[in-house]
Amino acid sequence: MTGAHYGDIAVLSSSDLSETKLLDVTSAELHMLGSINGLVCLFFDKQDQFIVWNPAIRQAMKFGSPRKQFLLGDMKRKFHGFCWDAVENDFKVVVSYYEWGNFDSPLSLYIYSCNLGSWSSPRNSLFNEVWCVGRGLPIAIVSGVPYWTYCRGTLKLFKFDVISKDFRELPELHLFDSKKDVSVVNLKECLSALVYDYVQSINSLVDVHCFDKGLGVWSKMYSVGPINGDMFSCGWSDMQNVRVTGKLLGCFKHGGEIVFSANSKYRCYDHKTDEIRNLRSQEGYTHKCFSYKASLIFLKGMKPQHQVEPTLWK
Repeated sequence: MTGAHYGDIAVLSSSDLSETKLLDVTSAELHMLGSINGLVCLFFDKQDQFIVWNPAIRQAMKFGSPRKQFLLGDMKRKFHGFCWDAVENDFKVVVSYYEWGNFDSPLSLYIYSCNLGSWSSPRNSLFNEVWCVGRGLPIAIVSGVPYWTYCRGTLKLFKFDVISKDFRELPELHLFDSKKDVSVVNLKECLSALVYDYVQSINSLVDVHCFDKGLGVWSKMYSVGPINGDMFSCGWSDMQNVRVTGKLLGCFKHGGEIVFSANSKYRCYDHKTDEIRNLRSQEGYTHKCFSYKASLIFLKGMKPQHQVEPTLWK
């Protein structure tokens, strides 16, 4: 599992409960778009550039956004993601733009092919439901497909479909509740949602909901826990009367162990053994986590990482 928090990007291991720091991040302008087959996609906000990076072999490639090529001018970026096109055997980056001040303007779609090393613009998106998604970063990647979330009465999700080259909305997950924390994750290559009621943190279970692509429905599969609630609270702890912060971060894709942060520590809950293990103490606030498995994949155009971006790798 790759995790990004202010200060560094690191890999969390479930086998030896360790964390390996991959690079130092001194600026909040660097965002992680996700990880697929051992490749990690990053975005430099200030430089308006993307990086596709393989930490295992220390190789990376960098390319600019489509802004200059397509003369986008003052168009604003809405959301962007990293995906895998199994039909074309190609890793791709998708980014969309809209006209500033006009939320009803059609989304302009642009897709970068790592095989071709270039951007293309298939057409304007037919998907215009979402008008605000924060930083526009994916919340999870499952089988090479990026997913985003937004709230409008209920929790809504949408994905990028590489076949139709457009965004598609998923059936609603009726779990919108200000008292609940919902984390959308990749659980054994199935889109899943972990739901936790932090108001009842001492006794609350984590409900695991899975999405059936064939039927197009969400189903509650099981509940696990209770996770050590006094150490995992988004408010005032009833037991210790101290302010603690906690957050569901995700889960290990293959084993299904749930990872959460509490009191500046990473913790891993194994529902098979009903045990909570400490991964390590963290520094700063964890922003994103994605499933990660090291690979030896090398893409055309990759170079030693320190040559690609000396400010990150020295």
